[in-house]
Amino acid sequence: MKVTDCTCTGPGWCERHQCDKRRDLFECCQRLPAHFAAWERGEMRFLCRKSPDQPERKSPCRHLGEERRQSACQTCRGSVRIKVFECEQLGECVLGRAVEDLTSCLICSQYEPVANAPSQSDPPVNASGESQQMAKQPA
Repeated sequence: MKVTDCTCTGPGWCERHQCDKRRDLFECCQRLPAHFAAWERGEMRFLCRKSPDQPERKSPCRHLGEERRQSACQTCRGSVRIKVFECEQLGECVLGRAVEDLTSCLICSQYEPVANAPSQSDPPVNASGESQQMAKQPA
């Protein structure tokens, strides 16, 4: 149920806020007055792609470090905790849904893919460097 002055009809490009909103961002903008007010002040643009043409991020960012902590997701149902990672560029970041004032690698302007990162279609590799698919086959 819409309770804000959001004029969008669905997820995607938001002319008012000049960004490409995912479904969760669209719904927050429509249903949560505090979120809508933050969008109006320009405080929420870091959460979404700046253009529908911005590419999806399918490999890890070279600036991504180790997990530092976990943070409660305020907009998720149930007790969902989001992993917060070290970032060489921003200090801290998250991989998926943005929490607190942390940027998500999905929309970060500092994102740089890891050189020679395996694609998601590549089979997992074990510690000796063999494909796990190969390692499971009988000798």
